[in-house]
Order: sequence, then structure tokens, then C-alpha cells
Amino acid sequence: MSLDKDTEDKVLAHLKKVWGDGVCRECGKGPQQIQGYVPLALSESPAASMFGGGVLPCIAIVCTVCGSTKLVNLIVAGAIEGPPKNG
Repeated sequence: MSLDKDTEDKVLAHLKKVWGDGVCRECGKGPQQIQGYVPLALSESPAASMFGGGVLPCIAIVCTVCGSTKLVNLIVAGAIEGPPKNG
């Protein structure tokens, strides 16, 4: 699965600003690649996760050497707009 070009460009710009060189922090060797979208389900309890709740829109970043996987929130990365804030 791949991201659309605009989203990918925004995520890569954010990661370069925050992570710098892009080298994996775990193994210190591998470049990291965007693998695709991950809707991270939120809930108040383990049982509630089966019945719905909020979702954090994320992408998976995977090291091509060690396989370390990180999730990056697309709203925080500035790639998509979040829901309107109340108040």
C-alpha cells in the first residue's frame, strides 16, 4: 500500500525536520521507508476496542535492515487535517 504523493511529501518533510538523517535509531544502519496507512483504534478499555471508538490516523515507518517499526500520526505530521477542536 502506498500513500498519495501529497501526503507522502508532507510526511517525509516532517520526518526530515524531526528525525534528521533518517537512519534507524534502533540499529543505526538502515534507511527507513513508509509502508502504508495504519488506523490505530483507541478505546477506554480493552473490551471497548471491539465495539468502536476513536481512531488515530497513522502511517507505518519500517527500517529496511532491522525491521523496527514506528507509527507516525498523520495529523501531528501535518499531512492531514484533524477534527475541529471544541472551544
